[in-house]
Amino acid sequence: MKSTALLIVFMLLNILPGTAQSPSSSIGKVVSVTDWNAIGLLFVPEFFEQNRDTLVQQIGEQEFEKVKKSGNLLGWPRSMQYKPGQQKDTAAQKHYFERLSKLKVYKVASWQQYYNNQKTYRYALLRVPYAVNINWDKDSKWDTVYFIIKESALKEN
Repeated sequence: MKSTALLIVFMLLNILPGTAQSPSSSIGKVVSVTDWNAIGLLFVPEFFEQNRDTLVQQIGEQEFEKVKKSGNLLGWPRSMQYKPGQQKDTAAQKHYFERLSKLKVYKVASWQQYYNNQKTYRYALLRVPYAVNINWDKDSKWDTVYFIIKESALKEN
């Protein structure tokens, strides 16, 4: 039941739009997002628990806890949040995705996701630190934001 809820939540929200500090303190690889539709917005707690070991190996326990808090829509600054109605308004959606594309993002982790013991997608965790995105929105401030996205939607720079 929990796996079904996870898949349903992700599939429903996938139509809308993390590099975390690794144990070795690497900031990650700079990447570009080629398809912002592949980003996840909300994740049930089971999603994080299912992927805990893999993510902790790559980013460490402390960073993993930060991802759980800010790795979804509710942890993003308002200027990054998907607005109701953008899904149907293609001009607004295009503008939103173009704005997100101006962010400097770092891929810090990746993993294979499973559902009912079947492979689904490979996902990546993107880190969006404020320090390197300070000019992205003059009225918006954050520490670090994380995006979880299908790895196929990324291009290494």
